[in-house]
Amino acid sequence: MVVDQPVKRRAQSGYVLMVVLLLAGLMVATTAAYARHAMLDWRVSTASLWVHESRESASSGMAFAKQVLASGGSCGTTEVVAGDNTVTVEITEAGPDERSIRVDATSGQLGSTVIATADVFGLPGNVLPSLTAAGAASVLSDGSAVKLSGKQTLTGQTYAGTLILAKGADITLSDVVVQGAIVSETALSAPPYAEPDEVKLTLAAGARVGPSSVLADCGIFIPDGALTVQAGCSVEVHGVVVAASLDVQGTGSMDSHVVAAQPFALPAGIDRPGLGRSPLDWPSALTCSSFGVARLAFPPQAPPDGELAAIEAFDFPAE
Repeated sequence: MVVDQPVKRRAQSGYVLMVVLLLAGLMVATTAAYARHAMLDWRVSTASLWVHESRESASSGMAFAKQVLASGGSCGTTEVVAGDNTVTVEITEAGPDERSIRVDATSGQLGSTVIATADVFGLPGNVLPSLTAAGAASVLSDGSAVKLSGKQTLTGQTYAGTLILAKGADITLSDVVVQGAIVSETALSAPPYAEPDEVKLTLAAGARVGPSSVLADCGIFIPDGALTVQAGCSVEVHGVVVAASLDVQGTGSMDSHVVAAQPFALPAGIDRPGLGRSPLDWPSALTCSSFGVARLAFPPQAPPDGELAAIEAFDFPAE
């Protein structure tokens, strides 16, 4: 009697299992090989490498734009080397407190472009602020302005308008009220300022300056001159104080920026009511040399019609 049929069935089952395992292993190996080939092809693709690197280059270009604003660089277009790539950084003025930044890291229609809007605030920087053309024009058109020249001392007077110090003037104000700003004549033109034109302004006994309706938020603006506040003088200045040099020994208050080209120290007797944790605003009549970035936004950009047409007309290459 023959009883080997179960043995044959077990042998056939083992054969089928072995074939299935071999096929599964072949499929896994094929999939792994294809995935590795795809990854290697991506890594050696020049286009893929450029797109990846351009993102880093664009980030470097944005960092460069921030440095330009902080270091007093002017608006304009600059080419910057970022790694192995060269990017174009364009900074334009979008308003008194706004700058538009465009970083272009593209080549052959590939790469990255970053467009941002920066809210900026003025910083003293290494270069003193200067009057804008509109600010200078407003002073020149001030019908109540008074111009002082030579060496003289004025006591117990009130001026209802801008006080202009002529080139080379040496003026002392004692118990004087200026219902406006004090500006040097030289400051009405763009820097640099000639040394023989420097002015000297001394505040003695008591002095009150500003606020100004002609140069809003400006108090004393003599970037080419020396400002001295004598000991015992009670001073009150509303608006920015800018001078080539400062020697303050009196008491009183200054409620805005106080900057000078040379190092200085304000005594404890000078109150700073406008000084707090947030940055002080700069007058619109002044152009600062340096800016800090308060906020950086990346607004959505609508592609131009030309780019949309090019995308729609693009033909993918045949496989």
